[in-house]
Amino acid sequence: MAWRPTAFWRLRRLEAFAGWRHGSNWRSLLGSKPRQKQRDLQQRLRDAKGDQVLQLFQREGSFFDTIHLLTALRAVVLSPPSSGSLGPLLKRAAAIAPELTGNDLAALAWSLARLEVKLEDQAAFATAAHALSAATTGCGTLKSAELSVVAWAMAKLPQEPSEDAIQHVLQEVKARVDQLTGKETVNLVWAFSKMQVRDVNLIQQMAKRAVKDFSTLNRQDTGNAAWAFAKADVSCETLMSRIREKFLSESDAFDAQEFASIIWAFAWLDAADEVLLRRFRGTALKVAGQLNCGGLARVSWAFASMAEAQGPLFGQLKSSARRLGLGSFGSTELSKITWAFAKAEEIEAGEPLMLDIARQVEERMATLNARDVDMMAWAFAKVNADTELMARLAKQAVHLAPHLDAQGLANCAAAFALLRVAVSGWRPVLVRRSAEEILHFSAQALCDLRWALTVQGWVEPTLENAIATAPGWAERSDYVHETQAGAVADCFKHLVLVALLQNLQDACLGNANHGDDSSIFYVDTHAGAGLYEVKEPHRENLRRLLSGSHGLEMPASLHAYIDCLNRFEGYPGSPVVALDFLARHRSTLSEQRAVLFEAARSNVQRLCDHVKGFSGVEVLHEDAYRGLPKLFTVSPRSPHLVFIDPPYDLCFADNLNFTLVQQIQQHWPESCVAIWLFWLGTPCVMTIDPGDSTEGCPGLDRCLCVNSRSVPARAPKLQ
Repeated sequence: MAWRPTAFWRLRRLEAFAGWRHGSNWRSLLGSKPRQKQRDLQQRLRDAKGDQVLQLFQREGSFFDTIHLLTALRAVVLSPPSSGSLGPLLKRAAAIAPELTGNDLAALAWSLARLEVKLEDQAAFATAAHALSAATTGCGTLKSAELSVVAWAMAKLPQEPSEDAIQHVLQEVKARVDQLTGKETVNLVWAFSKMQVRDVNLIQQMAKRAVKDFSTLNRQDTGNAAWAFAKADVSCETLMSRIREKFLSESDAFDAQEFASIIWAFAWLDAADEVLLRRFRGTALKVAGQLNCGGLARVSWAFASMAEAQGPLFGQLKSSARRLGLGSFGSTELSKITWAFAKAEEIEAGEPLMLDIARQVEERMATLNARDVDMMAWAFAKVNADTELMARLAKQAVHLAPHLDAQGLANCAAAFALLRVAVSGWRPVLVRRSAEEILHFSAQALCDLRWALTVQGWVEPTLENAIATAPGWAERSDYVHETQAGAVADCFKHLVLVALLQNLQDACLGNANHGDDSSIFYVDTHAGAGLYEVKEPHRENLRRLLSGSHGLEMPASLHAYIDCLNRFEGYPGSPVVALDFLARHRSTLSEQRAVLFEAARSNVQRLCDHVKGFSGVEVLHEDAYRGLPKLFTVSPRSPHLVFIDPPYDLCFADNLNFTLVQQIQQHWPESCVAIWLFWLGTPCVMTIDPGDSTEGCPGLDRCLCVNSRSVPARAPKLQ
């Protein structure tokens, strides 16, 4: 009986090599050479292509151990099979996943993330992906390299990993962040950004680690680092500076996709200086024909976001889109290039490329996600696309409304309003979701939403009140009036103001002669600080104006304006110009009153100091778009002149002004309203009559727009 233990241990060895637990018949192996068979099978798998691997697994799958299975998966990744099903192989992978640790788990993760799966194998693939997620949670400690591969794969797989798996990886990274290599750091941040894991302190630590090991990063790592840390929305100025230096010194060596990641990152962070922009332009022209769909989408989006719409550049990008074929773009990639071409004004509604995009959107409508819908809606509205297609997008927006963020809601609201699209269900869902997200609306988004409600004629008092008091307005940066102080356009604007006041004074004199009211009530909606220091080059322009006017015969309004300039040490803004005029003509007026609105806290105290010497002045620290309508009830008497001179730092800001005009016309029909507009075209004088479009202000009777070549830096943001 002494032979029994020996036979027993021999069978155990055969079990280990032949995978007996997976169904092999150990008795059939007693007369074979199991070790040699295992080695032969492994060698054949290493040399096999995808189709051969599937055939081997079909014939000898019962002999596959863990190493064989992982080798087989790697082989079908590197050489995808032309026929046959991956289902059985993936089911086996799911079965062994709970037993894997360390390098084997990383190998399985890598293969699953890179695998091309046919529709019929999706269910088995999803099972394997979920098994990987579960195995990650229970695998214990992984080496740093293994951890970075597993995290990368979890982020790349279409199946969302479990929260437990994400937290396990996160805790593992926190425990060893100082031991990570530069490449491991980049891969992990890429994974966290992709999975939308937000841990500011950890990302900042990892940024420092990446800077420390930056010299070890190759160009692909550099591109990945740029994308990953930018997507994480964490300030990493030192790292981005190193990436900038590396790109500028080696730009010709970066391939097209690496370049796409870098330009996207700097556009997303709004961190590209003029030197970098010039290099971006040159590189884009060289590599445009080498970009894949994702790279082309990123590059197009980046240039459009940075307002870099140059004809030759976007012409190349459009050619690349046609070369790749729109059918090869994913829905998100398609929405990005459509938005970019529309933003750059490089596409028109009737051109072949736009028609092809419209066909693609029609075919994919049911698969578009919320972000795709809002970008497509904005782009189609920009090019004045087919309203029937927009109506179908609006129906999809109704369905996806729970997933639209504040910016998406604002984009869709403005886009559908612009083309007057209103489908069943959109209004109530827009109002409800906007109220839910109101704390997250930016100033621009609030502006878009308010304008959309006005254009559609939707009266929603509760939402209007929420918009008026939303915190997003406070995040809007204060307009720096000093940048235009003394500019030719600014002087001309104040000259027009003086001419209007003179006309009012003449009317008052006529009224006084007939025993009627001879008072003037003035309202300034964007008063600013009142007085400013003039800087070059405007100082020289102002000096020439003042010195060149001596001894000349001038219209009374110009003479009065120059006198005003000479009376103050600083440069007077519109409220001081108006108050100075009223003060100098006090004897001819029965009463004078002025209400000055200023929303910027930094300007209010300065304004109060600069106008305290004038009588009949009320300074209100409030946004005029909210504050002025309050005067309708407390001041039934109409102002003689309402002067609206906004910064135009937001798109659709001009439409807010037209809305304000409507309100004034309704409550103060006798008032004169002066709006300062910037017309971005050939200098002209333009009259808008009642029959003309006034962008949502049908009650505007007549508008005289006088423009100048001198426009503020932010004026190009007008749409």
